[in-house]
Amino acid sequence: MLNILNTPNLFANNYRNSTFSMSGFSSIFDLPKYVFSGATSVPSLNDKLRFNEMTRRLPKEELAALNVNLDKVTDFEINALLYALNQGDWNASAFRSENYPYVALEAYKQGWITSEQFGTVMLYWVNCRDFGKDQIEAVPLFNENGTVNERAEKIIQSTMWATGLSPTPKLPAVPTTYAYLNPENLRQTILELKKLPPSERFIFIRKNDYPAGNVADVLYGIGINIFHRFEGGCMIPSIGLVRCFLNHKFGAGAAKINLVLGPSTNEDIEKNNQTHSRDVALHFPGTTLPTTADTQNAPGYLFTLHDLLYHLLVVSQIPMGHVQRYMAVVQQVKDDIAVKKSKGIDTQLAEQYKELIIDMDFLDYRQEILTLQGYRLPHEQRLEYAFWSTLATNIGHIYQILKESILQTEPSMDLPLIETSAEIDLLNLIATRLPRSAQYGKEMQAEINFTQRFNPSIDITKTHLFYLYNKWMSLSTLDSLD
Repeated sequence: MLNILNTPNLFANNYRNSTFSMSGFSSIFDLPKYVFSGATSVPSLNDKLRFNEMTRRLPKEELAALNVNLDKVTDFEINALLYALNQGDWNASAFRSENYPYVALEAYKQGWITSEQFGTVMLYWVNCRDFGKDQIEAVPLFNENGTVNERAEKIIQSTMWATGLSPTPKLPAVPTTYAYLNPENLRQTILELKKLPPSERFIFIRKNDYPAGNVADVLYGIGINIFHRFEGGCMIPSIGLVRCFLNHKFGAGAAKINLVLGPSTNEDIEKNNQTHSRDVALHFPGTTLPTTADTQNAPGYLFTLHDLLYHLLVVSQIPMGHVQRYMAVVQQVKDDIAVKKSKGIDTQLAEQYKELIIDMDFLDYRQEILTLQGYRLPHEQRLEYAFWSTLATNIGHIYQILKESILQTEPSMDLPLIETSAEIDLLNLIATRLPRSAQYGKEMQAEINFTQRFNPSIDITKTHLFYLYNKWMSLSTLDSLD
């Protein structure tokens, strides 16, 4: 008899052209069990490494319980799920079983489905869990004849527009006419999904939303709504759709999606930066994720949304050369913290600054801000200078946050000025360790000029960037710079 599990071309390669027929059976569960008999393929070393990377963040107790449940998954369940994914049938019996998250993870562990397919299944699961399966609609991106489904396209298009930004002391209003992708580029992005397994060629929509006052509300307030809210409710993308969007929008600069179970540490995010990737935490039965993200409420799917549709977007806009510069500074700060701790010197400011740099939550790199006419320099030019304001000014922001959190007030977002010797110590460390490059001097001076132009009331000599520049310049003359 046909052993489906030992027929990779049937299920692992989209199995669109398989000769296997369901004729005569109302669902895959009606198939004779002997059709699915036989051992599954033994996971390769690469499969084991991928599975370990996805699960290594889980606490030992949660990982042990997870493995117990994976051992209970049957070949029959795997094949039922594979068939449903191949058909793009989100109403299949396979998705009515409470066990299907474990079935999907075991299928991934054995190499039968991609990490993107597994991630999409989990996005579907967590929204079904939080709102009810009957409240989640799977909308295909393509019609049966292969043309783009206009309904799905219009929903996605409605999330491609920024929600607008109010003026702040540092930024003017961002117009609502900014589009992440124009209609033509969005159509090309959608068409890319034809190359992916059928299960990735969907979006999910729901009418209900999480209680107000959450991290998505905050993101909406700063103009970020990609693949989320539209007039009829909320949409959830497939992981494949997100990747194709990032690739189309940012090309080689697109950060890679690293799907994981369990919360990531600063060390995990630091490794992400070294590989230009970003951990995206998925909810899974029996595992625990934080309920807040960046101090904001992040229930259920919103924790994943914060990783998937915010951090990936921001990181993808930071040039890899800048990421490497930041990581060099992080290592220097880490070394300095170790020395100071051995001497009993307070390192709170340096430690918080190190974590902020590792997190790469730098909105100055956002294209819609960089390209505002009459405000910013041309995008490519301004992109180079943004590194210096981010590097220096965030020392002041961290100090303000540490100081004002004691008073339980919102941190000021005004351009901070140097207030403490701890800030100066950190600036001295960075200035001493920065490479000697004439280009660095030109970039810092350009950023200082920019700051003076748009903050004329600021005493520029008391800013962190001005101090950093002058300290760096005092270490040698430009003539000695490479």
